Amino acid sequence: MPTLFELGEELSGAPPYVAYKIMRLMEQRKIDRISIFDVAVHFKDESWFSPNRIYMGLIFLYSLGIADFNPPYVEKNVKNPKIIYRPTDN
Repeated sequence: MPTLFELGEELSGAPPYVAYKIMRLMEQRKIDRISIFDVAVHFKDESWFSPNRIYMGLIFLYSLGIADFNPPYVEKNVKNPKIIYRPTDN
């Protein structure tokens, strides 16, 4: 059974990174929904691409509530999905 995170996995194929790439594609095109087929066609030439990695990236987006599915579309579930990390000074 596949897992969302693996320690030995290449970072460019990790579900959070793939999810980021999908959301960035939507942001660049200034759209709120995209077909899963458009996602696959856009990323098919990337070195990290595989259907399983796209699938796991989509599961990651759905599990965080950032995206929702209305087959065959992936839809943004938030207005501005940018997550900014600001380290605290301790």
